[in-house]
Amino acid sequence: TLWKGNLALDHQLPFGGLIASAEVTATKTHKAPFVEFLNYQPATTGATTLPDGRIRYAGTVTPGFNTNASPNNVTTFPHTSTVGRRRVAGFADVYRITNSDKGESRDFTLSLYRPFRNKWSAGVAWTRSHATEVSPMTSSTAGSLYTTRATFNPNEDVASTSNTETGDKIVARYTRQLELVKKFPTTISLTYEARTGRTYSWVFEGDANGDGFTGNDLFYMPNGPTDPKVRWINPAERDAFFAFANANGLSQYAGRVLPRNSERSPWTQTLDFTIRQEIPFGWRRSRAEVYFQIMNLGNLLNDEWGLINEVPFTYRRTIAGAIFDPVTNQYGYVFS
Repeated sequence: TLWKGNLALDHQLPFGGLIASAEVTATKTHKAPFVEFLNYQPATTGATTLPDGRIRYAGTVTPGFNTNASPNNVTTFPHTSTVGRRRVAGFADVYRITNSDKGESRDFTLSLYRPFRNKWSAGVAWTRSHATEVSPMTSSTAGSLYTTRATFNPNEDVASTSNTETGDKIVARYTRQLELVKKFPTTISLTYEARTGRTYSWVFEGDANGDGFTGNDLFYMPNGPTDPKVRWINPAERDAFFAFANANGLSQYAGRVLPRNSERSPWTQTLDFTIRQEIPFGWRRSRAEVYFQIMNLGNLLNDEWGLINEVPFTYRRTIAGAIFDPVTNQYGYVFS
């Protein structure tokens, strides 16, 4: 459940029969589903937190893949361990569904619209939105809901940028009515939409906190090659990592854990075409309507247009893996 309010203003302009509108919509979460895991086993020896401050669990911190540790040598890292999520050995994965009161959204829309007159109408609208949530709730079971959320600490009740936040969106429509068949209108519509890309999160490859789940730990961005919290398995990997990080704008988070959904996929643009035709139904004045629609017309005309390039569900992108050295209290990063 949530609280919702909106305020809108429409004004007819003194020219062209145009209507200008402005609208603000706000929501505040009252009770939203939130999943917790109840069977974690914290680390029983050594540090209880990792170098960036996140909770350390009893499982193995591991990237879970092989890397070239030095010329002509391959290091094999351990597989992910479930020890960190087996506090009570007789139970496996134990989830509890509860509620969170965190999360909100704000939307602001400006539009200009010409109502249907003289057999045509048109309009354009721009929306700026911001939304936060604790859990995206984009799956069908408690387990998948829990493990597909990118987090700093896995049970944290913290609101972050929403998986579904649009950012900016522009929609333009044009509708024209013809009469190809007398007394039975034909309506042609074009709809253009442009929007910022979907949000996504940078996460560690493998398991970075020992809880037995992979690919869901928000990434710690070193403040440079000599960050005392991080050592590198291989200098060549270190240099390749920082080249990649700088090229992708990650240096702005130096010395910090990247926020959930801090990044966006590229803008998308689509054009849809619809034609509707009224036809006699054969009973008194009844009519039926048939329609033909082409979604993403631009891509039909040119396979370079209308492309949607985005990080797919679950909207997480891995960057590097880590091991943990309890003696030096450092991450050991691997990048390949």
